[in-house]
Amino acid sequence: MDSATTTNQQVQTLYEQCDPGGRGYITRGDLNCLQGHVPLDDAQLDELFAILDKGQQGQLTLEEFTKGFETELCAEHGFLNPGQFLGQTVKPLEMITAGESDHDSDTQLDQVMQATGAGILLKDYDQVGRIWKELRQVNPSLLPEFEKMLASIATEIRTVRTEYENMESMIRTKFNRQEEHLGQLLEDLEQQMTQERERLLEEERSKERKLRETLTNELRQKENMSNELLQQYEQARTRLDELEKARMDTIQEKDRLQQEKVKLEKCLADKESALNECKEYIEMLQKKAREDRRTRAKAAIELSENIALEREDLVRQLDTLR
Repeated sequence: MDSATTTNQQVQTLYEQCDPGGRGYITRGDLNCLQGHVPLDDAQLDELFAILDKGQQGQLTLEEFTKGFETELCAEHGFLNPGQFLGQTVKPLEMITAGESDHDSDTQLDQVMQATGAGILLKDYDQVGRIWKELRQVNPSLLPEFEKMLASIATEIRTVRTEYENMESMIRTKFNRQEEHLGQLLEDLEQQMTQERERLLEEERSKERKLRETLTNELRQKENMSNELLQQYEQARTRLDELEKARMDTIQEKDRLQQEKVKLEKCLADKESALNECKEYIEMLQKKAREDRRTRAKAAIELSENIALEREDLVRQLDTLR
């Protein structure tokens, strides 16, 4: 019986476990019978049923279950065929040949692993053993090639391990030499650093001395400038006092002049009043003088006329006397 037929029988056996009554279809609740036979929990069984139920009818036939198991489930979990998936079950189905026990299979596996040397060198002992058992059950003809491959892998691992140990020894020796060389370089570097540090310290001391001298000279110059500024300040203070005194004198003189101005303004007002009175009096005198002149002129005219009349009378009288 070939592996494909065995796998189909395994899938059909799973289906029959879900449909013990022979209804010809299974539902989601029937898949709970697979727990313990396939490495899927409730959520994964829900996802499995949704994947297999293409028509979303809520039930699966044997053909749908088998076809979906081969195409969808194996591809989803990365298995090449349902046989590989069923090889991962928690509780294997009836895959062990009649008359053969698990103890004998484990004993033979241990002998093979010891003979090839893979039992000591390989880390994934359980996984290799599971593959060996699966090949022994599904396709025993491949076991010699698989055991030969294990022996080749073990030999290669031994070679690599030997090379690794030799390389590790060489690296350790080289590391020790480099460590000694680095130690010598470190001592030389420390000596150079010490010399450089002393040189830098001497340069710093020289710079510090020069800087101290420069700062001392600058401080002395600042002190001289400060003394000069202090003298200038004293002179300015004296000048300010003099100006303040002059200002006070000016204020007093201003007050005196202000008072004198008030007096002069009052005197001027009095003078202006007297002048106005004089002007009025003069105008009155001038008016009176004009009137007097007019009166005198009139009187003189009358007098002249009288004199002229009297003269004429006298002339007539003289003429008469002649």
